[in-house]
This record gives sequence, structure tokens and C-alpha cells, in this order.
Amino acid sequence: MGIVRANSQYPLSLSQSPYGQELPAKWDKMETKTQCIWRLPTVKARTGLARSTLYEMISRGAFPAQVRLGIRAVGWRAAEVEDWIIERMASSRPST
Repeated sequence: MGIVRANSQYPLSLSQSPYGQELPAKWDKMETKTQCIWRLPTVKARTGLARSTLYEMISRGAFPAQVRLGIRAVGWRAAEVEDWIIERMASSRPST
């Protein structure tokens, strides 16, 4: 299914912009996974880990590294954190 505008019940195809312009055909084949950046409170809430634990795990390479957003701001790629959560859940379940 295509993209749905907030004020419309009619879906758009990936080759049509919300403004009615045709987009390049290659856009239909592009990955549609949304790229989001989560700030620390969201990462803590999603993982259940404390700030100090997150940074300790990052230093060991056991958690995805943060991305610099500005001089005093960092965030984490949501897809990387979600993948980490899925891996942790899979490793905690015995394989049958």
C-alpha cells in the first residue's frame, strides 16, 4: 500500500508526491524503512537500560554507537536500536 496523507483517505503511490508531482520511477524500488533518530530518553525507555549502562555497553561495542546531531546533542538510529532489541530477545529464548 502507498503512503497515506494525514488529511486524506486516499493512498498515494510511491511514484507520486503529496503535491501531485510525478517522482522518478526508481523511487518505487527504494527501501521504505523510515530513518529515525531517537534521543536518550527514548532509547532508555525502549531498552529498559540506564544511561550509564548504555554508555558502558557502547564502549564495549555491545550496543549501537550514538550519532552526533550537534555540538551537545547525540541520538541513536532507531533501526539499529530496534535490531539490537530483536537480537537480545532472540538470544534470550532457547532455540527449539
